[in-house]
Amino acid sequence: MNRHVKKVILCVLIIFIFIIALILMLPQSDTHLLEIKRAGAVVFIPNTKKFVLVKSTKNGMYVMPKGSIKSKESAKDAALREVLEECGAKGKIIGEIMKLHDVVWYFMVVKSFDEDYLEVSWRERRFLSYYEVLHDPNVRTKAKDVLRIAAKKWKIK
Repeated sequence: MNRHVKKVILCVLIIFIFIIALILMLPQSDTHLLEIKRAGAVVFIPNTKKFVLVKSTKNGMYVMPKGSIKSKESAKDAALREVLEECGAKGKIIGEIMKLHDVVWYFMVVKSFDEDYLEVSWRERRFLSYYEVLHDPNVRTKAKDVLRIAAKKWKIK
């Protein structure tokens, strides 16, 4: 191999290594970098085909129940606890819907309701059909988006 060819090969190799280094330094998506800190659930009542939403304490919009994961608590246990505290629903988590930012969302089927739940005095709950959730202007867009994904995954409408 002559000297010129060796120099070209060396230059190509250096450029290739430089490109790989740049790719490795690119930031990942927020979802990839963030640690899961909160858990929530799309709460479904099978016999009525309705979903349970709660009024946000921040802005008065209706949202899916969610909250912080406590130390030594699993995300699933946190979701079940938050649902019970915020709307009094007891049930079973069927599966994970998605991770969005620092929240993991689950699909939950209601077995029963506790009418004397922790936040009953200050948090309103509503029972809405799939169509009602999607068309209610008082339901947060993020809640609608998570519901759409859950409904598609579990074929519920």
